[in-house]
Amino acid sequence: MRITKDVSKRAASLYTKLKKLRKKKGITQREVAELLGLTINSVWSHENGTVQPSRKAWENYATLYGGHFLDEVMDMLDGSKH
Repeated sequence: MRITKDVSKRAASLYTKLKKLRKKKGITQREVAELLGLTINSVWSHENGTVQPSRKAWENYATLYGGHFLDEVMDMLDGSKH
């Protein structure tokens, strides 16, 4: 996936939401990792913005957290196709 500057900015704002949404949902990084088939290190790295999640990981996070987050992720991913 080619990441444009605009997509990178949107992704950065979504990274910060990952941790907030996880805590709001009342689940641990371990639980997220198990639910999404990721390692705990990957979840930590995604939440801290040190590693860009794959398209599939973003889609899985969006499905897990739903609502507006789903819309934001899908908008970002659609924008990365161009």
